Parts: sequence; C-alpha cells; structure tokens
Amino acid sequence: MCIISDNDVFRVVVAVRNPETEFCLLKIASAIACSEGRGELVVVNVVEVPPQISLSQSIDAGSKGLEIQKSILDQAEKLIKELGVSSELAIRTRAIVGRDVGRSILRVLDEEDADHLVVGWDGEVSKKEYVLGSKIDPVVRGAFCEVTVVKDGDSPNSSIACLVGEGTNTPFTVKRGKQIRDQLDGDLTLINFQEIDGGMSSDEVYGVKRTGRKLIKRMSEEGGLEESFEISVIVGSDRTKRLLEEIEGYDFICVGAIRPSKTNLNTLFGPLPEKIGSHSNGTVLMVMGPQEKSNGFFAKIFNRIKP
Repeated sequence: MCIISDNDVFRVVVAVRNPETEFCLLKIASAIACSEGRGELVVVNVVEVPPQISLSQSIDAGSKGLEIQKSILDQAEKLIKELGVSSELAIRTRAIVGRDVGRSILRVLDEEDADHLVVGWDGEVSKKEYVLGSKIDPVVRGAFCEVTVVKDGDSPNSSIACLVGEGTNTPFTVKRGKQIRDQLDGDLTLINFQEIDGGMSSDEVYGVKRTGRKLIKRMSEEGGLEESFEISVIVGSDRTKRLLEEIEGYDFICVGAIRPSKTNLNTLFGPLPEKIGSHSNGTVLMVMGPQEKSNGFFAKIFNRIKP
C-alpha cells in the first residue's frame, strides 16, 4: 500500500460492497485516477448499523460483517494489482462503520477532499421513494466532486460510445470515454443526435448533420480529446428511440447528466441517461461534473423528506 502527500494529488473515492461488481468499478476508478498524473484511489466499504445498536456494540457483535468487509477490501487491493495500473497510482482502503451508507460516503468525500466519486448501481430505476436507490441518491445529490455512477454490463470487449450534447456535463462525459479508451486500448465513438422532420430536403439534413459534427468537435476539445475517435451524427424525430438503437452493441456507454433542476426528486441524471442505464446490456457510466457548494442545501432538503 502506498500513501502519498496531498499536494497535486487527484483523489478518487470508489465505494465497494459487492465482490461480483468490484472489478468493473476498480477498473473505471483506476482509469480516472491514472489519467490525472499523480492519482490516489481510496477504496471504501461501509457496514451499516441499525439505530437500535450502538456503534461500539456493532463492532463487537458484528465480527462476521467486519470479516466480510475486510475480505472485500483485501480483494480490492488484489484486483488493482491484477489490473496492472501505473505504479504512480497510490491505493488506500477504508473500512467504515456507520448508521447510513450514503451519509458515511459523503463524510469520506469531505474528509478526503475527494476530486471524484465512483459508485456502482444495479440498473433499477424507481419513480417512487428513490430514483437509483436509497444509498445512491443521497450521495449523488450531496457530493460536491465529480461523480460517475456505473452499471456493470455483460459485454467482454472494449468498444466505447460517448453521447455528446450541449449540456455542461458533456465535456466530463467525453473525458470519461477518453480515460476508458486509454486504459483498455479500445475504440471510441462520439455520438450526437439531431432532430429532423420528414419534410426536410437532403441539403437541409446535411446541414443538420454538419451542425452535429461541429458540436462533437467542440465538445471533444473541451473534454481534452484530440485524436483516435470516430464521429457519428444520427438524425430522426424520436431522440430516445434512436439513441437506444445506436448504442446497442457497444461495450461501454458514457452519458452525462441532463437533469433540469436539483429540486426535481423524480430524476437524478435525467430521464434519458437513466433509461439508457436501465435498458442497455453494456456497461453504462452516468457522469456528473462537480456541483456548486452553494447548492448543498438541496441535498439537506432531500435527506429530510425522504424516509
């Protein structure tokens, strides 16, 4: 285990709980950390303790849970070694015992002064109490650093699709695609959708596609992507349907958050990213840039009104 000073370190916190999905999360988290030069990976596992049991009692009585936690963190270190990542990447593990998983992770982000959070998701979307889950929603809403939520897919290869729009999260999404491409030596395609109607002439459609290509070029530059990628501009009248068709067959899909308001509790990343995440067979990365700390009270409101 290597510990480095805080100076000029890009710190990525990755929350792990399921050994079956750890490898995918660690692979993506290490790609993010390694791309930033001097990176540090902080692997965190939280054992949640019910309110009727004191934390000190839980440590004594919950030895089995802590043994599982230690096993998960030990496995994380082994998996990092198997990935063969840069020797400049420092790795630490943290075992946390707390009342609430979401609040515990937010506390770790604050203590570590984290630059990025990577967290896993099972692909289930709800419009009732929580959107992505009771443990994920508070973390995404309350984190001030950049966040990547990962749904592990079943595709074994390394073709990467990155959806490009005009939103503020697109440059972060492009950057994510670049990081995965560089680590896996994969093929990256930037995809943009442009709406057309049946009455357009071929010249008008060509002009619309040119607009899409210009947008891709601009966003690729903002995301630090300069070479080794393909461009795909698709057109149609149904954005969601066309994009779901286009991404089929890709192993990794990167899509940025497009939520209209932090007070909208029925979505976290936006209806389209969440639908892509729940429907795609590939590994989906939903990306959100750093939030303004002045907006942190929305997370407090959310935590109060949710059960």
